[in-house]
Amino acid sequence: GKTLEELRLLLNFQQTEGFGLTLILVGQPELRRIVEDIPQLHQRMSVRYHLDPLCKDEAHEYIRHRLTVAGSEQDIFTANAEKLIIQIAEGLPRRINSLADMALLVGFGTKAPVIDDSIIRQVASDMEVEHCAPARRHIPHNGHGVMPAPSGVRERDDLSQNG
Repeated sequence: GKTLEELRLLLNFQQTEGFGLTLILVGQPELRRIVEDIPQLHQRMSVRYHLDPLCKDEAHEYIRHRLTVAGSEQDIFTANAEKLIIQIAEGLPRRINSLADMALLVGFGTKAPVIDDSIIRQVASDMEVEHCAPARRHIPHNGHGVMPAPSGVRERDDLSQNG
């Protein structure tokens, strides 16, 4: 609230040739509601754009893309598991990420050959999906504070490389 009010005050400064400041706000859906609660800031916003949740096909491709970027060379989620992730996450990428990431960790911890819908149900229950708050659980690691890559995912030495 206070920071956004300070941004509103900065937007008051205009030069004779035009605006001295262009402000771009990017955030989660909650930011939109916060901005709407500050009418003076909301009125100064000339362009607004909101990303809608992904449809089923887009969400499926999103999951596939994320797995490919992570180096997956095989199907890690069963078809039913993917459908359940998309349904529970309501097409929201942030929730898809949370569910899928935690499912991969649980699958790794239980040495599951694939992530099926039973793992997704367990994870969704543990995470209390309505809040998307990750469950607090002990996750095994390799002694260096880093989780080893699940089977089917190549470990990379240089994370700054694209793809």
